[in-house]
Amino acid sequence: MKILCYDMGGTDLKYGVIENNNLLFSSKTPTKCYSTPEELKEQYIYLTKEILQKFPNIQGVAISTAGSVDYTRGVI
Repeated sequence: MKILCYDMGGTDLKYGVIENNNLLFSSKTPTKCYSTPEELKEQYIYLTKEILQKFPNIQGVAISTAGSVDYTRGVI
């Protein structure tokens, strides 16, 4: 199973693809600390589209971020 992973930090947004505990791809881009939520969403969409071109059969997504996540309401 291939999983797209994101780690949103204060300095960088790190991302990669893992399969069966093996790292297939990783990279990072500066986190735009002063971005609006809309700009951050657009950054995720852009990166996800780029990764899906290389790995079209992603089966899951993992996101780590500071703070608690309420997945029921979709709020961080």
